[in-house]
Amino acid sequence: MRRILQLVPLTLLALGHPALAIQLHWSGGATDISVSQPTQAVLVVQADPAEATLPNSWRLAWVADSSGIQFAAVGTLACLADTAKIDSIALPQTPADSAANQITAYFCSAGSSNASSAYYLVDLVGGSHSKMKAVALNPADTTQVIESNEVTVNGGVDGDYPPIVLGASSVHQSLVLQVTAVGSDLNGATSLSIAASNGAWNLPLRVTAQGDSAITGTASVAALLPACLATVGTASGTSSAVSLAADPEIQPDIPENGGCSAQYFEELLLSPPSPLAYEVQPKDFSFTPGFVDVATNRYAMHLG
Repeated sequence: MRRILQLVPLTLLALGHPALAIQLHWSGGATDISVSQPTQAVLVVQADPAEATLPNSWRLAWVADSSGIQFAAVGTLACLADTAKIDSIALPQTPADSAANQITAYFCSAGSSNASSAYYLVDLVGGSHSKMKAVALNPADTTQVIESNEVTVNGGVDGDYPPIVLGASSVHQSLVLQVTAVGSDLNGATSLSIAASNGAWNLPLRVTAQGDSAITGTASVAALLPACLATVGTASGTSSAVSLAADPEIQPDIPENGGCSAQYFEELLLSPPSPLAYEVQPKDFSFTPGFVDVATNRYAMHLG
């Protein structure tokens, strides 16, 4: 079984207090190690005793006073039954990954069930100071973030952790598009936006709610939203992104008698005509039966 760990070497926001369901420690069980010379250490991610297995994926964030933290694959050893190891590491694959300094580590374990622990090799610079933590979505409730304890090197280092987006969802039942990103350390994010995966377009959202584990933004969008990326950013220019699913296709409302289903229309620059004699014009809004707009209880469809 292969599972993904996304490694996010950024320095940004404040530590929150989500549920603890992952344990992080160095080999031997210590949460701090002293390193005076270049060292390759083993970092272990382990399921909490109350949990049977690790999530399918998680992210590791760290803050360090040097750039000397590197992660190595352990490709020469066979996959184990109850312990996952890094099988391979992929460099940034998209512009969003590059902007976030994000690499992906693929773990493997034998058998069909998730492993209870995972490990990977970490190359550390002698005398450097750093701290690390792992975050993930709760497999039983993907709106809840779970977070490990902190591990350190040479006593740790000051600095805030990065904002990490783990999942995103949207509500688009009218002209108002609402996007909510779920993750860790989102309190200090200064922006929320959506963008094409290939960078062809970008739409900033107006932040309407913000907390440590979730941030919500809105924008006026008439067209159906395609699959894209939801991205949080900070004043320093760093960011974290995750895939956002496309809007579902809208099924047309066709009356049984074959007549026109539009009840009335509004021309934005002119007064509406009599409801007894009208036709829908380009760039008008056609309101058809069905609940969407909370103010009028009508369905809004833009005919651009």
